[in-house]
Amino acid sequence: MKSSHPVADYMHPFFYQYLAGVKGVSDSTIISYRDAIKLLLCFGANQLKKTGGSSEHRRPGRKNGPCLPEPC
Repeated sequence: MKSSHPVADYMHPFFYQYLAGVKGVSDSTIISYRDAIKLLLCFGANQLKKTGGSSEHRRPGRKNGPCLPEPC
């Protein structure tokens, strides 16, 4: 499988080989995990854009607005 980012090459097997095959979780659980990870990655990317990629940590809800992800 060819993807746009190296991490994506590991995500699909995690969801469909490990979670579904090994752990036996339902499709609904896989979709929920996928969506949660997508929101986390989008939030992290947006936070890095706001801080210019620095390692400065900001507390959610302080000066930089609520801790909600923006659309990727």
